[in-house]
Amino acid sequence: MIGGEALAAPAASGQPLHLYCIEAFGRGAIDDLFAAVDGAPFVPPGAATLAAAGAEGEAIADALCRIGLLLVQHGRATAAIGAYRVALAYRPRHTGALLLLSRLHQAAGDFAAAEACARDLVAIEPQDADARRELIQALLGGGKLLEADQAAQAALRLAPFDAATWHLLGLVRLRRERPAPAAAFMEEAVRRDPMLAAAWHDLAEALRRLGRVAEAEAAAGRFAALGAEDVIALRLRAEALTEDNRLTEAETALQKAVALAPDFALAWSDLGRVQRRQQRMVDAEASIRRFVALRPRDPDAHNQLGLLLFDVHQFAAAEAAFNTALGCRPDYADTFIYLGEVFARRRKLDLAEANYRRALELAPHSLLAHN
Repeated sequence: MIGGEALAAPAASGQPLHLYCIEAFGRGAIDDLFAAVDGAPFVPPGAATLAAAGAEGEAIADALCRIGLLLVQHGRATAAIGAYRVALAYRPRHTGALLLLSRLHQAAGDFAAAEACARDLVAIEPQDADARRELIQALLGGGKLLEADQAAQAALRLAPFDAATWHLLGLVRLRRERPAPAAAFMEEAVRRDPMLAAAWHDLAEALRRLGRVAEAEAAAGRFAALGAEDVIALRLRAEALTEDNRLTEAETALQKAVALAPDFALAWSDLGRVQRRQQRMVDAEASIRRFVALRPRDPDAHNQLGLLLFDVHQFAAAEAAFNTALGCRPDYADTFIYLGEVFARRRKLDLAEANYRRALELAPHSLLAHN
């Protein structure tokens, strides 16, 4: 037991394993939770259990997702898969559970199950770049190269600014023994995000296959330099510190990252978010504008700037930033929501309503748009 009272074993308590684990997790009885999942598998709840949960089903699903992360962190991937499956029984459209379950299936080599989860994810969030990339990776892992190629092209039509998707398309073409287009797509990936280390690595391989030895060595050197600078690790450390609300330490890590790699766009984005959370709006705006300068065709960059300008009541400037985002991606539901907020604050209620309705047309399941 860690930090809580010992609980009776699941069999003695009469509870289903997943409800027992939620109680143990809530009390901090982590050793009891581990003992329970080591002793028996998670069993999908029956209709009576689901009916009894009622409105609490969503909270149960969220708790099981947190437990799943804990289990993964402690090397219990099989139990984590069971936890996520039970979470989906309570809330079949839980995107977090589907995403993590897909990744666990991929790690276990079960690419058919990973693909099924990823397809459900795309059906729920068809405009989400993470969902699209997850499907590409599942198809690629399962050897479905033509389908992976088609999925990557579809993803780029929705988010042509996304460097990681350009990289994945290049990787698919490399697996299909087409090094020339693979190199072109990976070059586009690193042009859009020079800090995407994996793309530099795979670009070097594509160039090597094409006999472009000097360029391959340069790409490999860029990959090695990124590893030596360890800027990716600094950003990951900052993310963990931010989640722990240790914002000053997070900012220090991000400042180191951008000092080492001034063109690391995502580090500038994260730095702006951290400074914004500390209410240092002038510094935050400078960081976010640097992000925009590095990613001028990325709607998320313009949205981030617009949200900061909204916070400081520069509504006209915020509106301009959101309109620029829509110029980059005209079907971005979140941007229409943000524009609706701007118009609502400016008492232009007809325009606010029109933007909210457009957001719902684009993302009918968006809770933010409904709210």
